[in-house]
Amino acid sequence: MEAMQEGLAAITAAVEDFKARVSARDEAVKTWGRTLRSLGVPDTGLTVDGLDVAITRNGQITIGDRTVNLTGGVDARILGALPARIGTTRLSADSLDAFDRRQSSTHLEVKVKKAIGGKSVRDVLSTRKGYAASQLARMVHSGHAEVTSGGLPEPDLTEQQLIASRDAEQERQAEIAATRIP
Repeated sequence: MEAMQEGLAAITAAVEDFKARVSARDEAVKTWGRTLRSLGVPDTGLTVDGLDVAITRNGQITIGDRTVNLTGGVDARILGALPARIGTTRLSADSLDAFDRRQSSTHLEVKVKKAIGGKSVRDVLSTRKGYAASQLARMVHSGHAEVTSGGLPEPDLTEQQLIASRDAEQERQAEIAATRIP
């Protein structure tokens, strides 16, 4: 029994070590953002060697198509590493890719068609200006914006519901128009 307790204590220590490393990394990203701002780098509008630079309030820094974020999903990363070691297929270490934000981000740019959330018609919003691709995709799916550059990410459940709702409303409007007496 003592050996098992020591093993569990080692697992606990490894988890705490991982979380401490994540915390140190996130603090380094925050420091980098603060340093850029203290040097006068604006949140948006700066281009260096043809690459747009954007800094968001949540700590995301984007240069060109590369993004550095604060680490999200720490517990999911830990859970993703466990199944292969404990003999289950519920999660796999491959699922970590879904949480790895160090991958190259896809640039998405949209033009606002209907005013929404303080954005005016013809405003151009993009991932390089600090907007999340999912945020822009929802605007497109709701009919408030159109894609001008890049591709939309796969819709999540909320977006799928939004698309279905929009399509149903368009069908309803088409039926009303078709049955209208001139």
